[in-house]
Amino acid sequence: MLFYKDLDKIVLNQHKKTPSDELIVLSDSVGIEPLRWLEELPIQSTVILYCKDTLGTRVPEMLHNTYLAEQEKFKNVRLMYSDVPVASQHYIWRDHGNITYAFAGSANFTLKGMTSPLKETLAELTSDAFPVLSEHLKLVMGNGMSCTEGKAKKFSFYSTNIVSRDDNNILYAEDFCKTPVCEVKEQHLYMSDDSGLNMGLASSGKTNGHKDDACIPIRLENILRYPNLFPAKIMYPESFAGDVSKNLSHDDNIEIIWDDGTYMTAALEGIQSGVFPKQIVSSPDKVVLGKYLRNRLGVPSGVAISMIDLLKYGRTNIDIWLLAEGIYFFDFSQKERILRT
Repeated sequence: MLFYKDLDKIVLNQHKKTPSDELIVLSDSVGIEPLRWLEELPIQSTVILYCKDTLGTRVPEMLHNTYLAEQEKFKNVRLMYSDVPVASQHYIWRDHGNITYAFAGSANFTLKGMTSPLKETLAELTSDAFPVLSEHLKLVMGNGMSCTEGKAKKFSFYSTNIVSRDDNNILYAEDFCKTPVCEVKEQHLYMSDDSGLNMGLASSGKTNGHKDDACIPIRLENILRYPNLFPAKIMYPESFAGDVSKNLSHDDNIEIIWDDGTYMTAALEGIQSGVFPKQIVSSPDKVVLGKYLRNRLGVPSGVAISMIDLLKYGRTNIDIWLLAEGIYFFDFSQKERILRT
């Protein structure tokens, strides 16, 4: 059987249908939120991340450090790094060491991979594949190590995938961009008092949210220059959505690691130019992002963030890096890092 929606629910509930005391996940991308899901299960879980950089089993230091912090909290989850290539993602249930059920497919173990309908799939493996899968699993685990033994890849603020430069000699790259949190009008920066970081202060006719709700706008320029960072959205066929009155598009769920170590789940929300996301919001509550940024800027709850606040803080943009599929690093530190040759 092939599955293409609600993959998170299917994976997290399979132990109820299959005799098992252990779940093993092989994936080339691993998110923080899915690891937390596994900690709540009544069985042990081992998640094995295939590290493409095989020299020393390294992952980006921001992601590695977050993994380490999470691993310290876990009792039921073990995260491993492995150099053995994983061509497809595997979800394997074992009972007393024997495989009892398994999926293989395209859905990696990230928030985005587990919650993107249509785009990602998982297929059941028949029992005659279990012996080969068991051998493969033995090879992967035999060439793996605990994440606590792995090494971090020193984060470089220089990119090897340079695309172009702007007028300020800033490097534009496939995995990096600077996105402004303010507006530009007639070559002047300004802050709107009812949109963007201040969207929660819009008139009552425009929003039913919290006064501290906020979003980070995604400009059309961002989309054109960084298709890897802000990919086109999944568009639902009407028969799949079931309700033609709804916007027939899916908001990709993403994970954000901020420069101060804060972890946040978020979504690429809204739509522009037909199929592209319009803004980044914390998810499931937009207020999380608004309160977080107000706290960093020293702006009280319910008060509009102004250009004066941004200039006093020392920056008007957020640096965004793509660490892994659906996992981002956001830098809003006061000491802005500028990419130069």
